[in-house]
Amino acid sequence: MQYGRFKRKMAVEDLNKRWKHLILNTTPTTPIEPCEWLNKLLIEVWPNYMEPKLSKKFQSTVERRLKNRKPKLIDKIELQEFSLGSCPPTLGEQGMRWMTSGEQQVMSLGFDWHSKEMSVMFMAKLAKPLMGTARIVINSIHIKGDLLLSPILDGEAVLYSFESTPEVRIGVAFGSGGSQTVPGMELPGVSTWLVKLLTETIAKTMVEPRRLCFSLPPVDLKKQAVGGVLSVTVVSASNLGRKSRTIELGNNQSSSGNTTPGIPLNRRAHTFIEVEVGTLTRKTTTCEGPNPTWNSTFNMVLHG
Repeated sequence: MQYGRFKRKMAVEDLNKRWKHLILNTTPTTPIEPCEWLNKLLIEVWPNYMEPKLSKKFQSTVERRLKNRKPKLIDKIELQEFSLGSCPPTLGEQGMRWMTSGEQQVMSLGFDWHSKEMSVMFMAKLAKPLMGTARIVINSIHIKGDLLLSPILDGEAVLYSFESTPEVRIGVAFGSGGSQTVPGMELPGVSTWLVKLLTETIAKTMVEPRRLCFSLPPVDLKKQAVGGVLSVTVVSASNLGRKSRTIELGNNQSSSGNTTPGIPLNRRAHTFIEVEVGTLTRKTTTCEGPNPTWNSTFNMVLHG
């Protein structure tokens, strides 16, 4: 009798565990949960693991964007130091939850980073009428938005992105830059330019649908990949809005000097997909209709 009751009890517990596991795997969303534990974990792993990796990733991104963007007062600018500091962001201040996006599990949580310990220093060569060099230092930052985390590759990496463009504020200090320097003074427009540069960099790299990847390798070989090939296949799209636009052909001028108005033509919108990875871009051919199909594959060569 006792053995029979024990077996029934074990069977009930096993069924309850299976049911809870099934619900956990199939429910589209989970209740909002506090995540102080996650912030405690982040404080422990930030200084020696996450901060160096993220600083290196964002430093290379900023250096690439500096080549094409600079204010008129600056003739040349280079990044000399990049450190996110020892203060990590605060995650999920209002709680966190899992939700399903398509067939992918996504963690949704708030992101609030207010740090006065970061140090990003630029050396700028000034353009005319100013002459000499100046140091520009970002010494504080405030970024606030909604973060999405998606585990991929069986837990070996995490995709992270902002749901929409976050709020960005920075503190900027100016100083002299060695020989032939100008006195430490504020350079007009530079602070606004840096905020715009940072906001655009975030928008072009980690605001949906663009995502960054944080790898979690089981073994750190202390080696850096110097290159690779990323294969991207664009298959199709569906249920696109049907829009047509009217394009007017250019005015025709006769030999008498009179101008004939252009002829309006109705043309259907052409759809294409552009794939952007770092500085590389690839574009499909254009297709008409609400359900275009491409089946185009791009092999994009990446360099470390």
